[in-house]
Amino acid sequence: ALRRSSRMSEAEAAYRRALELDAGQISAYQNLAALLEMQGRAAEARDLLAVTDRGANRNPFSYLALGDLSMRQGRFEEAERFYRRALRLDPAQAEAPAALGICALSTGKTREARGWLKKAEKLDPANARVSDLAQRLRAPSRES
Repeated sequence: ALRRSSRMSEAEAAYRRALELDAGQISAYQNLAALLEMQGRAAEARDLLAVTDRGANRNPFSYLALGDLSMRQGRFEEAERFYRRALRLDPAQAEAPAALGICALSTGKTREARGWLKKAEKLDPANARVSDLAQRLRAPSRES
């Protein structure tokens, strides 16, 4: 709520306090990283999310967040690796295959992107990321 109300410094302090109380709060890492990125502090966000890439993290959404950040920074191979890890952790959700499709499309692999779209649509055709991938693939410049 603080993040959405433009009270960024208070939100940052709240997330940091939550992490002091429980360093295992993956969602606090993700929210703080999103906040830092909104403030133009992408490197700091990346370092923070890297903490969630250690140990016994079984949360696929932390890997989706890492993949999304990597995508925004143009690190497509790294993004793909994180998305694949998210998919391994939860093969029943559509977010990871759709993200892999968007990643493939971003690197010119249209056929591969279409394959990921089919997998994602089977899991959850109404998912926002699945819809985004489908829309991107329908764009006129995608012939292959």
